[in-house]
Amino acid sequence: MTLVANGDVLNYNVTYVDWVGLPVEMLSRGTGADCKKVACYVPQQQILTGCPDGLLDGKRCLAARSYCLDPAHDGEAYCHVLDSEVQRCAQTQPDCQGAAGDDTSNVYACDGFFAQHPKWCAALNRHMLTDPDNKDTSKYYQSAPYNTYSKWVHQVCPGIYAFAYDDYPPSAEESGFHACTGGKELEITFCPGG
Repeated sequence: MTLVANGDVLNYNVTYVDWVGLPVEMLSRGTGADCKKVACYVPQQQILTGCPDGLLDGKRCLAARSYCLDPAHDGEAYCHVLDSEVQRCAQTQPDCQGAAGDDTSNVYACDGFFAQHPKWCAALNRHMLTDPDNKDTSKYYQSAPYNTYSKWVHQVCPGIYAFAYDDYPPSAEESGFHACTGGKELEITFCPGG
């Protein structure tokens, strides 16, 4: 969950970049057209039973980023599933050559080369290497390999930020970001779906 007040503008979104623990709803009150609700209405129990690929850690579903940045998981296949796609990006896309030394963990975390290249970070997380600027979200995550955690987040909580640079391209509206002008109040509800 992110909240930044800038004068009379409330900037906010719900982000599950590190993990999903409690589903949440945020509703702003103000005068602007973007004073909208952003939420995840899945019941908390569904988070606990639906978390993919062994990412469940107690009462939270760890993001691929958090899971693979833990040195204890470095050798696991899940943390290397995108390695060949990273190398394919470096070999076939002229502006992706700098990714040659990176791997799946760098993609999940959008760090290393990908920290400065949102297009390629988003493309590899979604398996959109050959069409990275596509804003049609129905085409994302259609064939493996991809970030199974971010696919799952978007299935259970559409429009919620699931990895760094999930807002690329901005017109895809995957970030759930809102800028409420004339913002006076932000109401936050935890577990709005139960």
